[in-house]
Amino acid sequence: ARVLGMFEPRLGFTYMPGGDETQKIFGSAGRYSEDLMTYGSSLSHNVNARQNVDMYKIDPRLAASRPDTLFSFGSAMKFYPGVQDLKGQYYDEVTLGYERLLATDLKVTARGIYRTLREIINDCVVDPSTSAGYYGNPGSGVLSMFPKPRREYLALELTLERSWSSRLNFAVSYVLSRNYGNFDGIFNNGTPNVGPEYDFAATYDKNSVGLLSNDRTHNFKVNGSYRFDFGLITALSFSWLSGTPLNEYARRDFGTAYHVPRGSAGRLPSIWDLNVRVMYALPFFVQNNLHPKLIIDAFHLGSQRTAVGQAQLHYLGYDAQDNPVNPNPLYGMPLAFQPPMSVRVGMEVNF
Repeated sequence: ARVLGMFEPRLGFTYMPGGDETQKIFGSAGRYSEDLMTYGSSLSHNVNARQNVDMYKIDPRLAASRPDTLFSFGSAMKFYPGVQDLKGQYYDEVTLGYERLLATDLKVTARGIYRTLREIINDCVVDPSTSAGYYGNPGSGVLSMFPKPRREYLALELTLERSWSSRLNFAVSYVLSRNYGNFDGIFNNGTPNVGPEYDFAATYDKNSVGLLSNDRTHNFKVNGSYRFDFGLITALSFSWLSGTPLNEYARRDFGTAYHVPRGSAGRLPSIWDLNVRVMYALPFFVQNNLHPKLIIDAFHLGSQRTAVGQAQLHYLGYDAQDNPVNPNPLYGMPLAFQPPMSVRVGMEVNF
């Protein structure tokens, strides 16, 4: 199938009021195409393609003999016919900002961003009883029974930055944002363009529009470095982010439905992270144009091991009266945590 409509018109402007070159008003508007992964096409457009998943008690590569199988699944992949007039996946973005120099090496910037998804390519199951489906644009053509993809990002970004200083350089930023719609995007997909979000139309019957899984209302970051006269450089990176929204899912037919409005089942806790680097030039080793540096990196200092993922499937089915049944005992359990603190020591030699 041919992918059409991959046009990317863009327009930008910069205006410097006052005549002293200390202020700048800038903006842009444009369309941005996203890459189409070939993995989806390799599964959907090959006759007699097959996938297999096997889980073992131990790593079969390390076992003396084939270990016992915990889980095994195999299926033939449906060959999807080509779709005529397939549209590429893309989004539109508009920005408007103001920048002002407070000193020769210090500036402050305020920028507004609006980004909206226009089109995606995905595989969709049209008939759950036969697993018949198509690889195309949800919400149009043969996939018109699905809603159009929607992802709207609105943000205000404030930045204070000092650069080109001989000693202290830093960048401090704060972002207030909202990410809303019915499609998380290919970033949250282990298999881009063949992900589960658009597999079954029943998933989108109700409650499917709301806060998306990467919505963080507040995002505060500090990055900085300081250079000493005797060859020592220290640097840090600190971030604090509000928690992401949670969902409450329930199994419905062959798919998973939103039992409550999307993103309304609470939030994960906010998280913070601190990383530090110390780098020292070793002058007593400098010879033959070699410039060795000792580097110590400390990651996730003071890590709270806060949960960053949580099981969100609450019910395993619905009864005849459309009431959720069979509560999942794992609902609400943490699935992932912040990484622990670690230290890395190394040496860099420039010549």
